[in-house]
Amino acid sequence: MIGAEAVQATPPRVQADRLDLDRMPGRRPMPILREYGNLALFFRDPMGYLDGLAREHGNVAMFSRGMRRGMIWPKEESPGAVFLFGPKLLREVLTTHATYPEAVVGRFPAEWGGAARLTGGLLWLVGDRHRQHRRVITPLYHQRRIEGYRDLMVQVIGTALDGLRPGQRIGVMDEVGKILATFQSDMLLGVANMPGEKGRLIERLAEFWERMKNPAAHVVPINLPFTPRGRLLECGNHLSKELDELIAIKRAAPEPGHDVLSMMAHSKYEDGTSMTDDELVSETLHLFVGGWVSTRSSMAWTTMLLAQHPRIAAELYEELDSVLHGDAPTVAQLKDLTLLDCVLKESLRLFPPIPFVSRVSNEAVELGGYKIPPRTELHLSMYHTHRDPELYPDPYAFRPERWRTLDPDTDTYLPFGIGRRVCPGKALATLQMKIMLALLVQRYRLEPVKPANLRCGGVGIMAIQPDLNVIVRRQDKRFRESWAKVTGNVTSMVDLPQVV
Repeated sequence: MIGAEAVQATPPRVQADRLDLDRMPGRRPMPILREYGNLALFFRDPMGYLDGLAREHGNVAMFSRGMRRGMIWPKEESPGAVFLFGPKLLREVLTTHATYPEAVVGRFPAEWGGAARLTGGLLWLVGDRHRQHRRVITPLYHQRRIEGYRDLMVQVIGTALDGLRPGQRIGVMDEVGKILATFQSDMLLGVANMPGEKGRLIERLAEFWERMKNPAAHVVPINLPFTPRGRLLECGNHLSKELDELIAIKRAAPEPGHDVLSMMAHSKYEDGTSMTDDELVSETLHLFVGGWVSTRSSMAWTTMLLAQHPRIAAELYEELDSVLHGDAPTVAQLKDLTLLDCVLKESLRLFPPIPFVSRVSNEAVELGGYKIPPRTELHLSMYHTHRDPELYPDPYAFRPERWRTLDPDTDTYLPFGIGRRVCPGKALATLQMKIMLALLVQRYRLEPVKPANLRCGGVGIMAIQPDLNVIVRRQDKRFRESWAKVTGNVTSMVDLPQVV
């Protein structure tokens, strides 16, 4: 969490009237450490902590009972952090009662220097700025344009799979991350064929993100060369300069290239102005993270689920082999691969890339029978909506077949967000994962390293930590041999077979 330090522009101070916050149920604060101890528990196992809140206290609960500050905002700027569960409250908040925490982002201390320019982007904008950026970026991810990247995807994925060897041990997220980085070097930045530092820019983006998500870089704000904060800022400042140089090249070109950054650099707002260099730098990291982080984790979860369910893995292979005969799917053929679509949808239901979103109440509001004051942090769990038994019978089971008849509302199935803030790269991510999974299952069987101690970690992104390690096997159809007894906190998140 970086928000407590990030705020410089001070919004109105918390009202003395806390309304119903002090009578709201929640987890008992830790002795001595109080809510800071609860935050430590949350960082250790975010979804386990939220499961406890929902199970013990219902649809509305304080993060820590009696809390007088937010999880993101410091004490004087937010009266507390409330978690809301269930589709009814989620819909109510997102459509009526809340705004985005604008003051939390884009206002980093002077010591961040150029690195601060990497911390904004579409995800964090509100109001007119959000609408402006959305009108520029959304057309760049239009379905027809995305389908035009199909051949590049097939080439990049196929080359990577050619490099795998039977018996080789790999990390799924690591391997998928390399594939995505190669693709985004061309699709997002247009630097795939550039020599030297420019050709490695995508690696710099990945490095910055990995350093940015390290809690130690924010909890211990010591800016020295050997500290996590110092390494983060050094990486960010260097990356910021490199992106400035690349943006200058894109702007100088008479026509936009095929890559997203070039098209953004040549785009115009409705008033005829263009994105500033600062905006382009921020959006570049935002778009990279959105397409790289979530797809890596989703492919790892899907691999794990198929290994645990050999019957479904066998049926998926049969479907792919009967339609594709070893080839990559065309866009038209994807419509015939119904089980592939069902498997991916069910994996994203169980493990949505973004498990919860955050908003801030813009006025006093009643939610779930409690009166909540302005500026309260409202955290909404898509993860728990996806496990509502009234929406998804047998919600903890991996049952792809449910999607042959299921057609949920947009506010009850939200792996890519909702409404005006739905991920602009939704179609791109879906196409990438379908092509990757189709080629992978036809050519290889991935066997998780035994024993399989699988843990879901990370705040804001659902990822297997540290990675899902597997042994590469040629596709021998011996799917039962990929099964292993699973331990770790993932066993509380999904029903897995104890034996096959």
